Amino acid sequence: MIPKAIFIVINLVCITLSSYFLVNGIYGGISGDLQVFPPSTSTPIPTGDAEAAVKPLSAYKAVLDRNLFDTREGTEPQTAAVDVNSLEETRLELKLWGTVFGDSEGDYAVIEDAKTHEQNLYRVGDAIQTATVKEILREKVVLTVNGKDEMLQMQDLKTGSPAASARLPIRTGGARPPAAGVRTQRISIRRSYIDQSLTDMAALMRQVQIQPHMENGLPAGLALSKIKPNSIFRRMGLRNGDIITGVDGSEISAVDDALRLVENLKSASTLSLQLKRRGQEKSIEYRIR
Repeated sequence: MIPKAIFIVINLVCITLSSYFLVNGIYGGISGDLQVFPPSTSTPIPTGDAEAAVKPLSAYKAVLDRNLFDTREGTEPQTAAVDVNSLEETRLELKLWGTVFGDSEGDYAVIEDAKTHEQNLYRVGDAIQTATVKEILREKVVLTVNGKDEMLQMQDLKTGSPAASARLPIRTGGARPPAAGVRTQRISIRRSYIDQSLTDMAALMRQVQIQPHMENGLPAGLALSKIKPNSIFRRMGLRNGDIITGVDGSEISAVDDALRLVENLKSASTLSLQLKRRGQEKSIEYRIR
Protein backbone atom coordinates (compact mmCIF):
# COMPACT_ATOMS: atom_id res chain seq x y z
CA MET A 1 0.00 0.00 0.00
CA ILE A 2 1.35 3.36 -1.11
CA PRO A 3 1.76 5.77 1.71
CA LYS A 4 -0.60 8.77 1.63
CA ALA A 5 2.22 11.35 1.38
CA ILE A 6 3.71 9.75 -1.71
CA PHE A 7 0.27 9.58 -3.34
CA ILE A 8 -0.22 13.31 -2.84
CA VAL A 9 3.15 14.13 -4.43
CA ILE A 10 2.39 11.94 -7.47
CA ASN A 11 -0.94 13.74 -7.97
CA LEU A 12 0.69 17.13 -7.82
CA VAL A 13 3.25 16.12 -10.45
CA CYS A 14 0.51 14.87 -12.75
CA ILE A 15 -1.50 18.01 -12.35
CA THR A 16 1.57 20.16 -13.11
CA LEU A 17 2.43 18.20 -16.27
CA SER A 18 -1.17 18.34 -17.45
CA SER A 19 -1.30 22.07 -16.94
CA TYR A 20 1.98 22.55 -18.86
CA PHE A 21 0.86 20.59 -21.89
CA LEU A 22 -2.54 22.29 -21.89
CA VAL A 23 -1.09 25.84 -21.79
CA ASN A 24 1.57 24.98 -24.37
CA GLY A 25 -1.09 23.63 -26.70
CA ILE A 26 -3.20 26.77 -26.37
CA TYR A 27 -0.26 29.12 -27.12
CA GLY A 28 0.75 26.97 -30.05
CA GLY A 29 -2.70 27.27 -31.55
CA ILE A 30 -2.78 31.00 -31.09
CA SER A 31 0.69 31.42 -32.64
CA GLY A 32 -0.43 29.46 -35.65
CA ASP A 33 -3.35 31.82 -36.25
CA LEU A 34 -1.27 35.01 -35.90
CA GLN A 35 1.17 35.79 -38.77
CA VAL A 36 3.67 38.68 -38.53
CA PHE A 37 4.40 40.41 -41.85
CA PRO A 38 7.46 42.71 -42.35
CA PRO A 39 6.70 46.34 -43.16
CA SER A 40 6.38 47.03 -46.87
CA THR A 41 9.16 49.06 -48.47
CA SER A 42 6.90 50.35 -51.24
CA THR A 43 4.06 51.77 -49.15
CA PRO A 44 4.94 54.60 -46.69
CA ILE A 45 3.53 54.31 -43.19
CA PRO A 46 1.34 57.38 -42.62
CA THR A 47 2.11 59.31 -39.47
CA GLY A 48 0.74 62.55 -38.10
CA ASP A 49 4.18 64.25 -38.12
CA ALA A 50 5.29 63.13 -41.58
CA GLU A 51 6.08 65.94 -44.07
CA ALA A 52 4.03 66.21 -47.23
CA ALA A 53 5.48 64.53 -50.28
CA VAL A 54 7.56 66.83 -52.54
CA LYS A 55 5.73 67.63 -55.75
CA PRO A 56 7.38 68.40 -59.09
CA LEU A 57 7.57 72.06 -60.25
CA SER A 58 4.98 71.38 -62.94
CA ALA A 59 2.39 70.90 -60.20
CA TYR A 60 2.70 74.61 -59.33
CA LYS A 61 2.29 75.91 -62.90
CA ALA A 62 -1.24 77.11 -62.24
CA VAL A 63 -0.04 79.22 -59.33
CA LEU A 64 2.75 80.73 -61.43
CA ASP A 65 0.40 81.48 -64.34
CA ARG A 66 -2.02 83.30 -62.08
CA ASN A 67 0.86 85.06 -60.28
CA LEU A 68 -0.99 84.87 -56.98
CA PHE A 69 1.98 86.09 -55.01
CA ASP A 70 3.08 88.80 -57.46
CA THR A 71 6.61 87.39 -57.80
CA ARG A 72 7.26 88.15 -61.45
CA GLU A 73 9.89 90.70 -62.28
CA GLY A 74 9.22 93.68 -64.46
CA THR A 75 5.51 93.84 -63.69
CA GLU A 76 5.57 97.18 -61.84
CA PRO A 77 3.01 99.59 -63.25
CA GLN A 78 4.56 102.15 -65.54
CA THR A 79 3.36 105.74 -65.37
CA ALA A 80 2.40 106.96 -68.79
CA ALA A 81 4.13 110.10 -70.00
CA VAL A 82 1.98 113.20 -69.78
CA ASP A 83 1.26 114.95 -73.09
CA VAL A 84 1.35 118.51 -71.76
CA ASN A 85 0.26 119.99 -75.10
CA SER A 86 -3.09 118.20 -74.91
CA LEU A 87 -3.95 119.31 -71.37
CA GLU A 88 -6.54 121.96 -70.65
CA GLU A 89 -5.78 125.01 -68.53
CA THR A 90 -6.87 124.53 -64.94
CA ARG A 91 -9.81 126.57 -63.71
CA LEU A 92 -8.54 126.63 -60.16
CA GLU A 93 -7.76 130.06 -58.77
CA LEU A 94 -4.00 129.60 -58.74
CA LYS A 95 -1.03 131.61 -59.99
CA LEU A 96 2.28 130.04 -60.94
CA TRP A 97 5.09 132.48 -60.17
CA GLY A 98 8.10 130.29 -60.91
CA THR A 99 9.58 126.82 -61.17
CA VAL A 100 13.00 125.36 -60.44
CA PHE A 101 13.86 121.89 -61.70
CA GLY A 102 17.02 119.82 -61.89
CA ASP A 103 17.98 120.92 -58.39
CA SER A 104 19.84 118.46 -56.16
CA GLU A 105 16.97 118.57 -53.66
CA GLY A 106 14.28 118.03 -56.30
CA ASP A 107 12.02 120.17 -58.46
CA TYR A 108 9.69 122.74 -56.94
CA ALA A 109 7.31 125.51 -57.92
CA VAL A 110 6.11 128.74 -56.31
CA ILE A 111 2.32 128.86 -56.52
CA GLU A 112 -0.02 131.46 -55.09
CA ASP A 113 -3.50 130.59 -53.90
CA ALA A 114 -5.54 133.43 -55.37
CA LYS A 115 -8.27 132.86 -52.78
CA THR A 116 -6.03 133.43 -49.77
CA HIS A 117 -3.23 135.32 -51.55
CA GLU A 118 -0.74 133.01 -49.89
CA GLN A 119 2.40 132.07 -51.77
CA ASN A 120 4.12 128.77 -51.02
CA LEU A 121 6.62 126.34 -52.44
CA TYR A 122 5.25 123.03 -53.76
CA ARG A 123 6.84 119.76 -54.83
CA VAL A 124 5.47 116.73 -56.67
CA GLY A 125 2.80 115.06 -54.53
CA ASP A 126 1.85 118.20 -52.60
CA ALA A 127 -1.80 119.23 -52.44
CA ILE A 128 -3.18 122.69 -53.19
CA GLN A 129 -6.90 123.47 -53.12
CA THR A 130 -8.52 120.39 -54.76
CA ALA A 131 -5.47 119.49 -56.83
CA THR A 132 -2.27 117.48 -56.42
CA VAL A 133 0.99 118.48 -58.07
CA LYS A 134 1.83 115.69 -60.54
CA GLU A 135 4.76 117.10 -62.53
CA ILE A 136 6.88 120.26 -62.54
CA LEU A 137 8.23 121.56 -65.83
CA ARG A 138 9.79 124.80 -67.00
CA GLU A 139 7.19 127.51 -66.36
CA LYS A 140 4.50 124.82 -66.22
CA VAL A 141 2.99 122.55 -63.59
CA VAL A 142 0.79 119.53 -64.24
CA LEU A 143 -2.02 119.22 -61.68
CA THR A 144 -4.31 116.27 -61.04
CA VAL A 145 -7.82 117.50 -60.26
CA ASN A 146 -10.45 114.87 -59.44
CA GLY A 147 -8.50 112.25 -61.39
CA LYS A 148 -7.96 114.49 -64.43
CA ASP A 149 -4.68 116.11 -65.44
CA GLU A 150 -4.74 119.88 -65.98
CA MET A 151 -2.10 122.50 -66.80
CA LEU A 152 -1.06 125.50 -64.72
CA GLN A 153 1.22 127.88 -66.62
CA MET A 154 3.07 131.06 -65.85
CA GLN A 155 1.39 134.04 -67.48
CA ASP A 156 3.22 136.51 -69.64
CA LEU A 157 2.90 139.76 -67.71
CA LYS A 158 2.45 141.84 -70.85
CA THR A 159 -0.08 139.74 -72.77
CA GLY A 160 -1.62 137.47 -70.15
CA SER A 161 -0.86 134.46 -72.37
CA PRO A 162 1.32 131.52 -71.31
CA ALA A 163 4.94 132.55 -70.97
CA ALA A 164 7.43 131.22 -73.49
CA SER A 165 10.52 133.37 -73.03
CA ALA A 166 13.68 131.77 -71.69
CA ARG A 167 15.30 133.03 -68.51
CA LEU A 168 18.95 134.07 -68.48
CA PRO A 169 21.17 132.43 -65.86
CA ILE A 170 22.06 134.57 -62.87
CA ARG A 171 25.76 135.18 -62.41
CA THR A 172 27.04 135.21 -58.84
CA GLY A 173 30.38 135.22 -57.11
CA GLY A 174 31.69 138.50 -58.53
CA ALA A 175 29.94 141.70 -57.51
CA ARG A 176 30.01 144.46 -60.14
CA PRO A 177 30.68 148.04 -59.03
CA PRO A 178 27.45 150.05 -58.60
CA ALA A 179 26.57 152.84 -60.99
CA ALA A 180 27.79 156.31 -60.11
CA GLY A 181 25.65 158.09 -57.53
CA VAL A 182 23.97 154.88 -56.30
CA ARG A 183 24.05 154.42 -52.56
CA THR A 184 25.81 151.19 -51.51
CA GLN A 185 25.31 149.18 -48.35
CA ARG A 186 27.72 146.39 -47.30
CA ILE A 187 26.55 143.42 -45.25
CA SER A 188 28.50 140.43 -43.95
CA ILE A 189 26.66 137.14 -43.44
CA ARG A 190 27.98 133.91 -41.96
CA ARG A 191 27.99 130.87 -44.20
CA SER A 192 26.57 128.71 -41.42
CA TYR A 193 23.52 130.98 -41.13
CA ILE A 194 22.84 130.79 -44.88
CA ASP A 195 23.23 127.01 -44.92
CA GLN A 196 20.83 126.69 -42.02
CA SER A 197 18.28 129.01 -43.64
CA LEU A 198 18.35 127.14 -46.96
CA THR A 199 17.78 123.66 -45.53
CA ASP A 200 14.00 124.02 -45.85
CA MET A 201 13.03 125.86 -49.05
CA ALA A 202 9.31 125.59 -48.29
CA ALA A 203 9.77 127.35 -44.95
CA LEU A 204 12.01 129.91 -46.65
CA MET A 205 9.31 130.87 -49.15
CA ARG A 206 6.87 131.45 -46.31
CA GLN A 207 9.15 134.18 -45.00
CA VAL A 208 8.43 136.53 -47.93
CA GLN A 209 6.08 137.10 -50.81
CA ILE A 210 7.68 137.77 -54.20
CA GLN A 211 5.76 139.07 -57.19
CA PRO A 212 6.78 140.58 -60.54
CA HIS A 213 6.78 144.37 -60.57
CA MET A 214 5.44 146.23 -63.62
CA GLU A 215 6.32 149.68 -64.94
CA ASN A 216 4.63 151.10 -68.06
CA GLY A 217 3.24 147.66 -68.82
CA LEU A 218 6.65 145.98 -68.76
CA PRO A 219 8.37 143.74 -66.18
CA ALA A 220 10.72 145.84 -64.06
CA GLY A 221 11.91 143.59 -61.25
CA LEU A 222 10.53 141.69 -58.31
CA ALA A 223 8.52 143.29 -55.52
CA LEU A 224 8.98 142.03 -51.95
CA SER A 225 6.26 142.05 -49.32
CA LYS A 226 5.21 140.26 -46.13
CA ILE A 227 8.82 139.81 -45.03
CA LYS A 228 8.81 138.00 -41.68
CA PRO A 229 10.83 139.40 -38.75
CA ASN A 230 14.09 137.53 -38.03
CA SER A 231 14.02 135.98 -41.52
CA ILE A 232 17.07 135.68 -43.75
CA PHE A 233 15.59 138.38 -46.00
CA ARG A 234 15.51 140.81 -43.10
CA ARG A 235 19.10 139.86 -42.23
CA MET A 236 20.03 140.61 -45.83
CA GLY A 237 18.84 144.19 -45.33
CA LEU A 238 15.67 143.85 -47.42
CA ARG A 239 12.43 145.64 -46.57
CA ASN A 240 8.78 145.41 -47.55
CA GLY A 241 8.23 147.34 -50.76
CA ASP A 242 11.77 146.80 -52.07
CA ILE A 243 11.95 146.04 -55.78
CA ILE A 244 14.87 143.85 -56.78
CA THR A 245 16.03 144.80 -60.26
CA GLY A 246 19.25 142.83 -60.65
CA VAL A 247 21.90 140.55 -59.22
CA ASP A 248 25.57 141.28 -59.96
CA GLY A 249 24.38 143.58 -62.73
CA SER A 250 22.13 140.98 -64.40
CA GLU A 251 18.47 142.01 -64.64
CA ILE A 252 15.87 139.73 -63.12
CA SER A 253 12.12 139.90 -63.61
CA ALA A 254 10.63 136.50 -62.72
CA VAL A 255 10.18 134.63 -59.47
CA ASP A 256 12.18 131.67 -60.71
CA ASP A 257 15.09 134.09 -61.18
CA ALA A 258 14.83 134.86 -57.47
CA LEU A 259 14.70 131.16 -56.66
CA ARG A 260 17.90 130.55 -58.58
CA LEU A 261 19.42 133.49 -56.73
CA VAL A 262 18.61 131.80 -53.43
CA GLU A 263 20.11 128.54 -54.68
CA ASN A 264 23.30 130.33 -55.75
CA LEU A 265 23.74 131.65 -52.22
CA LYS A 266 24.81 128.14 -51.25
CA SER A 267 28.11 128.49 -53.10
CA ALA A 268 28.69 132.24 -53.63
CA SER A 269 31.27 134.08 -51.53
CA THR A 270 30.25 137.59 -52.66
CA LEU A 271 27.06 138.94 -54.14
CA SER A 272 25.61 142.30 -55.11
CA LEU A 273 21.93 143.09 -55.25
CA GLN A 274 20.44 146.02 -57.17
CA LEU A 275 17.08 147.31 -56.02
CA LYS A 276 14.75 150.26 -55.77
CA ARG A 277 13.51 151.52 -52.43
CA ARG A 278 10.92 154.27 -52.38
CA GLY A 279 11.82 155.15 -55.94
CA GLN A 280 15.55 155.45 -55.21
CA GLU A 281 18.15 153.08 -56.62
CA LYS A 282 20.20 151.20 -54.06
CA SER A 283 22.91 148.51 -54.06
CA ILE A 284 23.66 145.97 -51.35
CA GLU A 285 26.96 144.10 -51.42
CA TYR A 286 27.18 140.84 -49.47
CA ARG A 287 30.25 139.11 -48.15
CA ILE A 288 29.58 135.53 -47.15
CA ARG A 289 32.15 134.14 -44.72
